[in-house]
Amino acid sequence: MKKEYLVILFILLTILLFIFSMGRFYSNKRDSYEESQRKILDYPSLIDASIEISGVVQGKQISLNLYSKGSFYVNLNNGGKFDINRTTRNYLYINSDIRDFLEVNDSISKHANNDSIFIYRDGLEYYFVLGKIINKDKKNQ
Repeated sequence: MKKEYLVILFILLTILLFIFSMGRFYSNKRDSYEESQRKILDYPSLIDASIEISGVVQGKQISLNLYSKGSFYVNLNNGGKFDINRTTRNYLYINSDIRDFLEVNDSISKHANNDSIFIYRDGLEYYFVLGKIINKDKKNQ
């Protein structure tokens, strides 16, 4: 009877070890896939206050990639690329979210170590603050 329990315990431990090993294998495989996707995309993970941006918007896209699904990328005429993944809104404008507001051929400028973003279109200047919602009291006016 005791021998049967030892055999069952050995089988259970073997199965648990196998399951644990497979979990680690797939976890490492997923991490390596995400790292390779990050290198293929060649995009910074996010725009932050330390980054300087200057150029004309050539294109914008939302990623459907497994690693960065839903990220909003902007391509500039000078080869610059960045990802706006923080809520940035100014309720003075009908399209209050910067992702909706930005259009191809807009000029965009952001100085390093500053969170102010300026967009120039048709001779007018528009203002956003990275990661902030501003003029919320003007919403729906």
